[in-house]
Amino acid sequence: MVKKMMWKTNKKRHIVILGMITVLCIVIMMPHIFFFMMDYYAYEKEHKMQKISFELSSDVKDIAMVQRLHEVLNSYYSEESAENTLLLEADYFQVFSGENKMSVEVSDDKKMVRSILKEADLLKYIPLENFKGLYSCVKSKNDKGIEQYQLKGKKERLELRWDSDRQKLLYLKYCGKNIKELNEREIYDLQKKYIEYMNLSLIEDWVYNNRRMVSKKAHLSMGLEIDNQKNVLELSWDITG
Repeated sequence: MVKKMMWKTNKKRHIVILGMITVLCIVIMMPHIFFFMMDYYAYEKEHKMQKISFELSSDVKDIAMVQRLHEVLNSYYSEESAENTLLLEADYFQVFSGENKMSVEVSDDKKMVRSILKEADLLKYIPLENFKGLYSCVKSKNDKGIEQYQLKGKKERLELRWDSDRQKLLYLKYCGKNIKELNEREIYDLQKKYIEYMNLSLIEDWVYNNRRMVSKKAHLSMGLEIDNQKNVLELSWDITG
């Protein structure tokens, strides 16, 4: 009788152990089964292709400056491509000509640069007086209507990209000392004025976020970087998704 009871006890114990091992195996295998099913769904099962539309919102597609920015930024939202338009570089930059015709002039006259900055209401933020003594002014122009001006001094340099067709400043970068410090409110006000200067204030969904103005409708982003430690001020445009 005792042997029979011990046999039953051992049998139950073996069943419990076997059950625990089975559960443990299932737990261990579950991730493998899950990822196998996910892989099957993702790679084996047929999926319909989703059509991706790169069209601007009807509210902004007829605004000339929106189309122009997408063109010069070589955007997939542009009907025309202006590849290499913003790759004009001279002197301490390499010159990219490609298929575009280009002329390069070197002088010591910064009157045009001053005029461009004044028109864009940015002259007070760029210390042009730092360019004293020996400095060069390099002007590059291509057949897309984009002119690039570069001033280079002993310890400072300035680069502008000017749309001569639309008479607008598209890009600015200054490296040097005495950059005016701006707080968050001043940066916002500066960007707002620049948006108005660019004739883009008709776009109603501009949002200010982390020193950038972003429009989802226009798929454009304008940023202003001011780094007083690195002595850099840069204004630029980007394409957003």
